[in-house]
Amino acid sequence: MRPTASQQGMETGLFGDAHKQAEMFSRPRGALQAAPTRNQGGTGTVSQPLVLVRLMNISNALVDALEGVVRQGRISNPKALGIYKTQSGVIRVRKPDDFDVLSHELGHHLEDAIGASVKALMQAHSAELKPMAYAGAKKGTELEEGFAEFVRLMLTNPRYAASHAPKFDAALRSLLSQAEFSKLGKAIDDAASAYRAWLDQPSTVAVVSTIVSSRETGAVAKARKELDRHGLGHTVADYLSRAYAQIWDDLHPLSRATRFLARMVRDKTGKPFDLKVDGDPYKLARMSRGAWNTGHVDITHGVHPYRDTKPASASLRDAIILAMGRPNTLARWDTEMATRFGGYLWSRRALGEWDRFDQGKIPNPPDKLTKDDHVLNVAEMEAAHPQFMLAAGMVHDWAEALWQKKYDAGLITEAQWQDGLQIRDYVPGQRMFDQDYDPLGVGTKPK
Repeated sequence: MRPTASQQGMETGLFGDAHKQAEMFSRPRGALQAAPTRNQGGTGTVSQPLVLVRLMNISNALVDALEGVVRQGRISNPKALGIYKTQSGVIRVRKPDDFDVLSHELGHHLEDAIGASVKALMQAHSAELKPMAYAGAKKGTELEEGFAEFVRLMLTNPRYAASHAPKFDAALRSLLSQAEFSKLGKAIDDAASAYRAWLDQPSTVAVVSTIVSSRETGAVAKARKELDRHGLGHTVADYLSRAYAQIWDDLHPLSRATRFLARMVRDKTGKPFDLKVDGDPYKLARMSRGAWNTGHVDITHGVHPYRDTKPASASLRDAIILAMGRPNTLARWDTEMATRFGGYLWSRRALGEWDRFDQGKIPNPPDKLTKDDHVLNVAEMEAAHPQFMLAAGMVHDWAEALWQKKYDAGLITEAQWQDGLQIRDYVPGQRMFDQDYDPLGVGTKPK
């Protein structure tokens, strides 16, 4: 929907919500029209090296090719799943793995990016596009919303898009074949092929494709990744500007800020500012490094209860060693085995969440995969790697002890503690979305 007046937002500015917006699904809706899904019975596989098709990678490649800017969250309309800000050109989505919503919002972006050429085609073929607008689209926006839905279908179900808007499909593809827009056309075709591959890949592979390691890959690999994505200027300038903090003291900027603020108070009051240790951000940050040591001990030896020195759980380190089939911590790290184990752990939690969803206890399924994807993944992983079952038990024992420690320390309320206990086979399900910022500034992006 494209409101005719600016909405009341949380804040102004380029990333605030006070811009005019194109919102998707701002009213209750049913299932998306013609949205393809993975096989409801799961997709079997054979033992082979992992060749992953990640939704995140498909999204990132498409966003980069279309020169879009995507952020997660900060959507003021509680019913909207995604928005496109027409003044800044920024797309916001609630869930980074919701490719349907992202592709719809990219449709709005594409309309603005191509401009008059595509708008003329939209007007000429409005009879095909308007009926494609999602149910509940605001009156007067059917053409724009129909085009955004067409782009979504072009990416997720191209045959349906072509069969329901054949003249517009031919006209748009002809436009995208022109030299000026050929890059956009290729990006759309590549993304559509990749999405089809994601739908068809085996359940085991699909599950592990959702697992993203937080393990640091090293400065060189990280710089290479940023160089590939954002260009030389960002990588060199950014790393040089942070050289002092990286080499000498990563908390140095906090120290300077603290001293500067203390001098401001002194200059204003005429008296020295007596900053106690418990109120000094720099000293507190330095002291907090000790918490890392405590956490490291909990990981390697088991969780120590609050104000106790004796471990009360299995060791997370030992669970990982067992899962990898390694003799000890000196053995070589096996990235593929770690990924498979991570996918197995997530499927166990997802099945518990699917049960809660089926019972009406939570409003949404745990992820974009089917329940049978997870059932099949658990069965195949346990058959191929029997040690996963025992290792998973150790992981969950460790997690429950850590949750108890947080409660005993007063970091969570009793209600939060009880809610957490309802999650079966808990492991963190934090999702990662690489398109988090444009390091060169949004000024380099169109609109």
